[in-house]
Amino acid sequence: ERTEDGGYIVTLEDGSVIDLDPSGKPVDSAVVVSETDSTLSVEWENVSASENSIGSVEWDKETNTLSSWTVEDNTFRETKIKDDGSVVVEVDGQTIEYDPATGVTGVNEIFYELGETIINTSGSGSATISEDGLTFTIDNDGVNATAVAGATSVTVEIDGEIYEYSY
Repeated sequence: ERTEDGGYIVTLEDGSVIDLDPSGKPVDSAVVVSETDSTLSVEWENVSASENSIGSVEWDKETNTLSSWTVEDNTFRETKIKDDGSVVVEVDGQTIEYDPATGVTGVNEIFYELGETIINTSGSGSATISEDGLTFTIDNDGVNATAVAGATSVTVEIDGEIYEYSY
């Protein structure tokens, strides 16, 4: 609903009401929004650690970087979109890169070979997905499992034991 001063009142399905000024910023909110030519920042006031709330978010317009901080676990996250289309995510010093051409590197390494998707985890496990997407094979600390999707069911073999799950 439009207000006399050009703002908006939005009523959500759950009955929550959001009052926005003419620029779209919340009025009488616990959210502080500030913008400059190079950044857009959002900071939440009075957030509770028990809710694992986000305390602040900042978008750097010049470097295409989104940074956020989570209250409960004091986790800092940074996501950067590079010019080549890849996305670099850093969470408390650990970096994961999602590259549309080469796959994922970081915690898990995902790459493509002869039509298959191969995933090596930071632990002892690895997984392979067939080119057609119907066969999924896992090797984790000596345990081997293969799942094959059929027309009416999925057949799973775990260390020689076979299980069938109908759709």
